[in-house]
Amino acid sequence: AGPDEPMRCRKIFVGRCTEDMTTDELRQFFMQYGEVTDVFIPKPFRAFAFVTFADDQVAQALCGEDLIIKGVREALCCKSLKMDHVMEVVVRTVNFIRSRGLNHRQFDKLLSDSNITHSLPYHTE
Repeated sequence: AGPDEPMRCRKIFVGRCTEDMTTDELRQFFMQYGEVTDVFIPKPFRAFAFVTFADDQVAQALCGEDLIIKGVREALCCKSLKMDHVMEVVVRTVNFIRSRGLNHRQFDKLLSDSNITHSLPYHTE
């Protein structure tokens, strides 16, 4: 990739993993497609994994594929959403609500003033 080309994703998301799948098994399975540089299964187990390839074209080719790994159909996708901008707004809003100790009526007014049309529960302890 040249300096003017965007960096393409080398990592794929593997959905629907089972608890008995190991990083070594996933590495061995995906090595048939290209060099695997990393396999990540979160702890505690959350039914997904990430596999990173040395070559972005391998990841791109697998994107959107359904593969059978250990008898389970796995959904693959390449991009993970960056949610930082969303989380910043959520955290700011929650902090605003908590800092003012809004009651339910005030909370409903905040939502309507913000043009939020969905009914959201408001829970306090």
